[in-house]
Amino acid sequence: VEWTWLVDGGTTDGLVYNGAERTVSAQPGGLVGGDDADYRIETSAAVRGAGHYTAEIVLEGDIALKYRVTNGELAFDIARRRVAAVWSGADYDTDIVYDGSSVALHAAAYGVGDESDTNIVFTIAGIKTDAGSYTSTARLGEAYENDYELTNASYDYTIAPRPVTLKWENASFEYDGELHGIKVANVNNAVSGEEDGLIAALSLSGYATDAGTHTMTARLPGGMWDNYSCGGLSADYVISQRALTVTVSDVSDIYDGERYEFGGKNVSYSGLVSGDNVKLTFAGAGFTATDAGKYAFTVTADAGDNYITTVKYASGDNAFLTIERAPVELVWQTNREFVYDGRAHRVEVIDIAGCVAEEERDLLRALVYTGDKTDVGEYSISVAVSGGVWDNYDCGSAELSATFTIKPRTLTVTVGDAHKTYDGEAYPFGENDYTVEGLAETDTAAGVIEATFGGSAAGATEEGSYDIVLKAELLSDNYELVIVYTHGDHSVLTIEKAEDEGGIS
Repeated sequence: VEWTWLVDGGTTDGLVYNGAERTVSAQPGGLVGGDDADYRIETSAAVRGAGHYTAEIVLEGDIALKYRVTNGELAFDIARRRVAAVWSGADYDTDIVYDGSSVALHAAAYGVGDESDTNIVFTIAGIKTDAGSYTSTARLGEAYENDYELTNASYDYTIAPRPVTLKWENASFEYDGELHGIKVANVNNAVSGEEDGLIAALSLSGYATDAGTHTMTARLPGGMWDNYSCGGLSADYVISQRALTVTVSDVSDIYDGERYEFGGKNVSYSGLVSGDNVKLTFAGAGFTATDAGKYAFTVTADAGDNYITTVKYASGDNAFLTIERAPVELVWQTNREFVYDGRAHRVEVIDIAGCVAEEERDLLRALVYTGDKTDVGEYSISVAVSGGVWDNYDCGSAELSATFTIKPRTLTVTVGDAHKTYDGEAYPFGENDYTVEGLAETDTAAGVIEATFGGSAAGATEEGSYDIVLKAELLSDNYELVIVYTHGDHSVLTIEKAEDEGGIS
């Protein structure tokens, strides 16, 4: 008997799992004489799930004695049913953007038959939060792995970084020597609750001290910032120039023959930051002046690009340097007594205390004296110090005069002894009978002294010795008279006896 095999009444080709138990049957061919087929079919297992099966015809009763079986064995396969995973939780046509919440992707696939309402798959790695590229995978449940084949088992998707923009604080500064920079005030479009952490994580550069326009830059450190794409990573800010007022006052100095050393001691500052320096440049007549007087000068102040500098003067458009005349003392010679010698005398200044050493000689030469004297007496001499080299000095009026004395000159008249031979006449006393010592070169004895002889010698004619006494009268107060005699207070006139020539005449 040749058997024709059927599964669920149809061919055994192309069987696919359908979730139901299958019926395996066979139809005999070639029975004769009205025999009925008495047989049973033995299968390797209940025919339900996908897999390989075998079946065999076993004849029973008399028929088993009458017939032999042809095609009595069957081998067939039930293929696994292919099901496609259907993904949900994300729109295939819409980009997913990080929003801080979890992106849950789920796969579903439903079976057949009694399993038509059952999701036969589960999802692996289906929940993500951070920006990035991911793959979610679906797997059949263990109970369904034999009967189903899963397609569309994975889904690639991307959570795009969230676009945000840094909002910088609107701040400006004035130069003060300190380090400045602006901060990020907000992160526009950030996920709620994450803004403070994002700002705190930023690394900022671009801090500056000097005046000018500067750029602050934010560097994203990673971490939570990986979930964001950021714009506005830099912003400009301004440190404005500081107002600096330089006040220049008038100055004074005392003449010393040198230029005044401008060192800023007559300059004050308003607005200058501690530790900063200002370069001062002085110009004008006052900058080069050395002589006593009043001179204008100006100042240029350069504090650098961090300042807007204004120079103010105490006297309008410039300041003044006043060089005072240097106080000096006239030192007069200490020997202020002279002896009359017929020439003019005076005392002079021999030193000028307090003057520039190199100028003393010229100062002394420039002195003009008034009051030279010749005759005996006490005098005052004055000196004029104005003009020329003296314009730089002030010696005070009390020192412009000095006193001096011209004392009488000693005039010594020496009266010598006189001799004559008796002739009956008196001795003829005259200028030859005395000598004068100490007479000034400009004077003559006759102009100074009027001398007459007296004593017993005056008019004596007889033989003998007589006292000579000079009576002298000074004609000038410039002398003191000293008369010197040979015998103390007198000299001697001797009239000697005449020689006897014989006879009386």
